[in-house]
Amino acid sequence: MSEPLPGLRDFESAEEQALARAVVYRFCGAALRHPDLASARAADALLEPLAAAAAALAPDASAPLATAATRVRTAAAALPADRREARFVAIFGHGVQGDAPAYECQYGELDQGVYKGHELADIGAFYRAYGLAPRAEVHERVDHVGLECEFLAFLAQKEAYAAARGDAALVADSADTQRKFLADHLARWVPAFAERLADTGDGYYAAVGGLLRAAVEADCAALDADPGSPRLALRPVDFAPEDCWNCPMATSACDPAVPEAPG
Repeated sequence: MSEPLPGLRDFESAEEQALARAVVYRFCGAALRHPDLASARAADALLEPLAAAAAALAPDASAPLATAATRVRTAAAALPADRREARFVAIFGHGVQGDAPAYECQYGELDQGVYKGHELADIGAFYRAYGLAPRAEVHERVDHVGLECEFLAFLAQKEAYAAARGDAALVADSADTQRKFLADHLARWVPAFAERLADTGDGYYAAVGGLLRAAVEADCAALDADPGSPRLALRPVDFAPEDCWNCPMATSACDPAVPEAPG
């Protein structure tokens, strides 16, 4: 057998575990986008692959990722797809700042030294570096949790492709980008986002937030990145400098390929 490739985790095969992680992030991205009936059903179509992915990543049924995936499946069965939109609006509202804001730039103190426009530009630069083009018909800022999850799914799928080819350099590059994106963006605010979702008392969306937090924290442990605080504060509602909305990708989305379920 060949030597283990750098940046991989200890599961049955490097390719399968990377695909499993891609499925988890793809599900979270789909479940946390505005759920019209079609998109809610699309998220439900990933529930079976999600179960297989969680089993591959966390064979111990008591592990946080495994228990979170089970909660999601139970909550999804209790909240049919045609009832999710009302619940989504009640939690997230029609703007950027509901009970649990789904946008990275709403989290963090003003004196952190990085303003929204700079954060949006940095997120957009990550996407563009991998050739991900904006889709104007998706009206979300690039810092929306669904788009950031899709980007992690894309990177994990890229890692799976590299592992299947035995391309150590590409595996290392994919793992390094995942570590940087988690540290600088998704992991910084997801614990606080998930905590706020839990505080809403909603079964389905709290379960999805718990799943995303478990996935992010597991990846941080594997990639030597630090997750953010679950008590990360929100920025003031009126803090919305014009450069946020003038960002060329502010109302666009990236379109990474849908990963296959792990074999």
